[in-house]
Amino acid sequence: MFAVIFREMFYQSDPDRFSTMFNTIFTLFQLLTLDDWSYIYTTSRERGSWFIIIFLALYIVVEYFTFLNLFIAVLVDNFQLTIKKRVARKKLKVMLQLDRTLQEMHYLRSVLSCLPQH
Repeated sequence: MFAVIFREMFYQSDPDRFSTMFNTIFTLFQLLTLDDWSYIYTTSRERGSWFIIIFLALYIVVEYFTFLNLFIAVLVDNFQLTIKKRVARKKLKVMLQLDRTLQEMHYLRSVLSCLPQH
């Protein structure tokens, strides 16, 4: 949506960045990383599109906070999955230890039952 808006509104003021849809999408990705946004603004402003700052600010705020929240959500989800896996591994380890201990107890009981009683 933003790519279409930026291309249609600013392809004449900054043809290097907004001439094709590919260039526009690449420029929007560049804006998402906050790289050279001031150059994009000054180039368009010098060529008569002073109102690009409104669209730049809107795009940066909407996209930056949207992707930042998605990134944080993915990190939190991965941390939770890692913790659940670690807890499951510890439970499995304890259960295996308990099973070995029970097997040893059964073996000892069988050995003791074979011994003569006095």
